[in-house]
Order: sequence, then C-alpha cells, then structure tokens
Amino acid sequence: MRLLLSLCGRNLMRHRGRSLVVGIILFFGAMVMTVGNGVLSGMELGLRENIREGFLGDVVIASDEQESDNVLMGVMGKGIARLDRADEISSLLEGDPQVQAFAPVGKNMAMVLNEEDGFPSFAYLLGVDWESYRKVFPNRLQALEGAREPQGSSWVLLPATARDMAFEQMGVWFVPKPGEVVDSTLTETAKERRSQLRVRDEMVLMGFSGENTTSDVRLPIQGVVRYPALNKIWGWFAIVDIESYRRSQGYLAASEQVTLDSGRAALMEMGDTDLDDLFGSKLPTLPGAALRTGEIDSNALRTASAAWNLILVRLHSAEGADQAASRLDSSLKAAGLPARAIVWNKAAGPIGGMAVLIKGALFVFVALLFVVAAIIVMNTLSMAAMERSAEIGMMRAIGASRNFIRLLFAGETALLAILFGGAGILAGALAVTVLRSMNLSTDNDFLQMAYGGETFQPVLSLLDWGLAVLQLAGTSVTALIYPMGQAARITPLEAIQRD
Repeated sequence: MRLLLSLCGRNLMRHRGRSLVVGIILFFGAMVMTVGNGVLSGMELGLRENIREGFLGDVVIASDEQESDNVLMGVMGKGIARLDRADEISSLLEGDPQVQAFAPVGKNMAMVLNEEDGFPSFAYLLGVDWESYRKVFPNRLQALEGAREPQGSSWVLLPATARDMAFEQMGVWFVPKPGEVVDSTLTETAKERRSQLRVRDEMVLMGFSGENTTSDVRLPIQGVVRYPALNKIWGWFAIVDIESYRRSQGYLAASEQVTLDSGRAALMEMGDTDLDDLFGSKLPTLPGAALRTGEIDSNALRTASAAWNLILVRLHSAEGADQAASRLDSSLKAAGLPARAIVWNKAAGPIGGMAVLIKGALFVFVALLFVVAAIIVMNTLSMAAMERSAEIGMMRAIGASRNFIRLLFAGETALLAILFGGAGILAGALAVTVLRSMNLSTDNDFLQMAYGGETFQPVLSLLDWGLAVLQLAGTSVTALIYPMGQAARITPLEAIQRD
C-alpha cells in the first residue's frame, strides 16, 4: 500500500499539468454541486415555512364531494364543497398522535360590492375561528395598519394585495377603523388621487357560489395585513370571522322548529277562497297577527353552525406528509365520514406544482453538472492513459499486474478528489454561507418560489454534506471506470510500438 501511494504521488507530480486540470474540474464540480444542494435545501425549508406552515398546513381535509384536489385556487366561480360532520372529523383528528393542531376554515370567493354603484371587486374569503386558526398558524400575519389580532364577533383582516386590487377596480381605498389614511402605504396611483381619495373603513362582501343563495354582509376592517412571503398569492385571501363567512355564502340552518302564534297559524290554514280575500278591499282579521313593517325575526336567518369547507392540519413532523395524508384518508373512509385527505402540494394546485417543478429543475441542473464533470474528467484521464502507454507498459514488463495498474489509476484519482474535490466542497459551503448572509430579497413571485420566500436563504444540513461527498465520489468513480480499464489493457508490446 505504501508503494502504491508513493507511486500515485510521484505520478501526480510528474504529470502535474494534467493533474491540475483534473483537480480544477473536480474542484469546481464539487463546489457547484454543494451550492446546488444548499439552494435545494433552502428552497425546501422556505416552501415548508411559507406554504405548509404559513397557509395550508401539511394535510388538508376536504369534502368527498370536492372534485379537484386544488382547493387553494380553483376555477373562478367554482366553489369549494361544503364539509359536513366536521365535529366528528375533528374528534378523529384529536385522537391521531401525529396531528399537532388543526383549524376548520371556510374558503370560497366573494364579491366586494361598490356602494356607489360602480364596478365591484373580488376576493377569496377565508372564514376562521381565530383561536383555532392562530394555533395552527401563529404569528404569520404582519399588521401594516390597524390590528393583527381581530376583536369582536364581526371583522375582516384585509391583505394589502387585495386592497390594492380593489382600489384599481373600484376606486375605493379601504382602511381600518376609524378610517385614517396612512400615506406611507398608499400606492403610486392612490398618491396621485390623494385629495379625491374615497376612503372606507367597512367592506360589503357577498358570497360568490353556485351552490347556495348568497347574501351580503357589512364588516368593519380591523387591520390591513401582509404575509411574510408570497403576498401576490396569499394576498388575495381576506380573513373574516366564520359567522360572517357563513352568512355571505348562504350556509343557513337546513331546518328549524318554528312555533307560530295563533294569527300566523290561522293564516297558514286558510283555503284558496280565503286567500283571495287577502287581495280584496277588506282584509280578514287574524287574532295575534299584529305585523309591523320591517319586522324580521332574528332567528329566521340563523346560520348553520357546523358549516365549514376545509380543515387545515399541522403534523408534528412534516417529513411524512404524503404517508400521513394516505393514512388519514383511510381512517376517514373507515369511519364512514364524508371527507378525504389531500397532501399540501396537491391542495396548493398550480402553486404546489410550480414549487415541485422549480425544485425538480434545480435537481436536474445539479445532476447535469454531475454528468458533465464526469465526462470531462473521463476524457482527461483517458488521454492521460494513452500518453502514459510507455510508462504503463514498462511497469507491466517488470511484473505489474492489471489490478495494480487499475489501483494506481484509482489511487491517483482518489487523491485528486480528496484534495481538490474536498476543497471544492468547503468552498461551496463558504459560498452558501456568504449567499445566506447577503439576505438577497425579491418581490418577483417566480423568484420567491425559487427562493422559498422573499429572501434567498440557502442552507447546508448534515444530509447535504453527506450528499456532496457522495456526489464527488460518484463523479470520480464514473469518470474513472473507462480510463482505468483502458490503462489495464495496455501491454508491454503496445508500449514499445507506441514509444
């Protein structure tokens, strides 16, 4: 072994030009692959934080009548199916040891009505019970104006993106109560119209559903908020209290027991002839039927208190989200509950698909670097084997076996990989640290998907370090196979002929 290592070192120094070329290729290949691993890991963590932990959770429970897995942003006008028996589903989730927390939510579209008979705007509504919602997504909202924590029974938290869109479509600038304008948050167009700005601190929302008879609700704006990242996507969702959401979507109680007074009972029992008298000059006198104009029984429009659309589930560990979704789906079916479980990236629709696509593209890029580096190193080593035919043939003539020649080439390549490739991994780790410290940020949605958030935060885990070593070893071994066999096939006679 000592003789072999001594010969490897001597050959590398003797052919230092070719050795340097191979070493530089291994250095840059290892460095770029290490940086690529850091980018992939940073993107994975960023997407987990901004999609899983920031908006959807790890698993989404939807109605089994929901046709599409895409429950985040479906076809406009296509509502999310109502989720029944949510209490029983919640009990099942509470008994699951892998579930950390969950939040039932209502999610559908709504029109933002223009009270001055102008064009309306649109927004996605997210109806929540605030206490359960913030347990699943703690501190995910940043208050630009007003409050971040809503108070009272009726309220709306309006994202700045939705406000900007509403202003462009309606010409109305929404602000939190009591209606004070913050100049620093005005868009350029709003600043130009500052003196004629129409300001409102309440929103009138009307559900946009093809399944129910919707109604409009007037809600005070308690805060204008933003998310830590991907605001061009999440910023379409106005968060409202669940009771107001149900009223806007027409989720009213299916049946109620009503006790009629004697006058109303007599009215219901009238025959056709008696009903005709109602339109005559003399109205019948009905005992107890003292009706006043504008009187509405407040119980008549009671909402269905168990009406939800989705349940957003956070797991203790997000690593097994696919397996957890499959297991929860089986549990729901076994319990006979009208629901199904969807893993987060499928529930995110094109957003989750785009994230997977970007990650896949980066992975393919790193793999191509692996292949290119292996081919270049292989060509260089092959040329070295041909040029060293006389040397190798002489070694064969004095008794060196083919296995010894193979080991000699493998040892030389291993030394280059350890020295130059190891330095490349360390340089890649340093580059990842520098890139992370630069806090590069962007407002571009596509780049935010690539970054995993607004800020570029590559990171190297222990797994990434191990992967970099394996990639370096794989590149070296792949590049060595052909040249090593080529060198082993050189005979003393071929050496003399070529010399």
